[in-house]
Amino acid sequence: MSELIRNTASQTVYGQVNSRVDGSPITAGVSVAVSIDGGAFVAGGGGAPLHLSNGGWIYSPTQAETNGAMIAFQWASGAAINVTKDYSTRGGDAFTRLGVPAGASIAADIAQIQAEELLEATASALAALSAKIGNPAGATLAADIAALAGTLAAGVGLNAAERAALSTALLDLANGVEIGITVRQALRLIGAACAGQAGGGSTTTMTFQAMGNPGTTRISATVDASGDRTAINLTP
Repeated sequence: MSELIRNTASQTVYGQVNSRVDGSPITAGVSVAVSIDGGAFVAGGGGAPLHLSNGGWIYSPTQAETNGAMIAFQWASGAAINVTKDYSTRGGDAFTRLGVPAGASIAADIAQIQAEELLEATASALAALSAKIGNPAGATLAADIAALAGTLAAGVGLNAAERAALSTALLDLANGVEIGITVRQALRLIGAACAGQAGGGSTTTMTFQAMGNPGTTRISATVDASGDRTAINLTP
């Protein structure tokens, strides 16, 4: 199916008209009727159709005659086989709908828009990154990084008080080994069990003294005849 631009003048439709008697081309006496969206055929108002050659005719419909979704043109003559040709319509040509490009072409306009959008996105990303990084302490961020690298290369040391504080924090970290047992307490219990004096080996109660401090009992365990611990009391 052919196509016309809706509600637009200065267009041309074509029809081939031949004799109903012998099929020869009809070169005179042809008229055109127009139907819009399935309505009744009405004599064309765009002037008389023009014969081109060999029974081929053209007609220029008026603007009003193209104002519909489906336009039918009926070519007729007293001696001819009446021919009807349908045309669908679309709203305006692409150039009219797009408008005149601002630059050299529509493609150039699109490329310019994309470039501007990229610049805006880049600027926004850089602004967000700058806000997260903050202002450099030195002349530039690169200078700050270079200074930090120099400090790391030279080594970062702790003084005696800082080392002692760090060790104490680790040893006395709450629940550092088990719930309710710090690293310091666990080491005391391990020392008593492994290197402290032990007592009660032939009884049902065994004791383990603090390593290097036999006056302090760290572990008191109740054992059965097999030597299995059935209860234990810890004093870390």
